[in-house]
Amino acid sequence: MKRPEWQAALLVTVARFANNQSGQALREYALVIAIVAVTTVVTLAAVGFTIAGSLPASLDGLVQTLEGVQERP
Repeated sequence: MKRPEWQAALLVTVARFANNQSGQALREYALVIAIVAVTTVVTLAAVGFTIAGSLPASLDGLVQTLEGVQERP
């Protein structure tokens, strides 16, 4: 029975810890955590913009506000 790729990668990482190659394993864990963090931030931003309306509409409101401030004497 063939293992899925993620299981094989996990076993390789565990084997590196067992063989005192923990530096490489920690770098791989850090890479995975960084990818998950970036994906989470992008997803939360997309959800926030969806709830708030849309990005272009928000930027239009900001530009109009700034133009109004600049026109005042």
